[in-house]
Amino acid sequence: VYILFAESGKGIAPSEEMTVEQIDDWCIPAKLNKGLSVSKKVKRMKLSFSTTKFGGKLPPNVLSRVPDIIANCNGTDVEMTDGCGLISRDGINYIWTEYVRYLSSREWVSGFREDNDRPESHYSEICPFTSFQGRIGSLKGMWILDESLGKGILVQYRDSQKKYHLPMKSIMGMALCDSEYDQSYDGVDIIAWDSRPKTATLSIRIVQILESRGVP
Repeated sequence: VYILFAESGKGIAPSEEMTVEQIDDWCIPAKLNKGLSVSKKVKRMKLSFSTTKFGGKLPPNVLSRVPDIIANCNGTDVEMTDGCGLISRDGINYIWTEYVRYLSSREWVSGFREDNDRPESHYSEICPFTSFQGRIGSLKGMWILDESLGKGILVQYRDSQKKYHLPMKSIMGMALCDSEYDQSYDGVDIIAWDSRPKTATLSIRIVQILESRGVP
């Protein structure tokens, strides 16, 4: 994870210098993740260094946990919501607005992916998408718009989305010490928004397979 990681040197101010050990403990605090194995920790650390774009910082007490939906398939429990949380309309609009503001500040507005390029919506306060893939602190996965969540910023996450523990003020009911908290822990990192529908076709073989499995 830390190959060619600069702790100090040219372009790094003395106040910005950090050792690998300090970065390691900031990303995944050892005090809160004592049961995390070395192999899992390495995998989780890589998440912190993946390419994303900033989608704002969530306000306090807007994140709540909801259980994963489990279905029984031929005697085997299967997670039907693996990595998929929910978000309110005001929530996704807030993240969209912060995301566009960030892109504007970095002069990246023209850099939207081709399949997501919707110029008419770049500066709209209404998010033109219904889901996004990304990270919120120690949570990873997709968040899908759920209009039934009502007004206000509300984000729900599943157990399957929580990869480790961080002191986050955005999580409802979390008790934490200010000395352990960093506002970046409540940041939203966008990997991608949902893409436009694409034309799909079915081959004769696929139709035969669907028919044999009883799909009407």
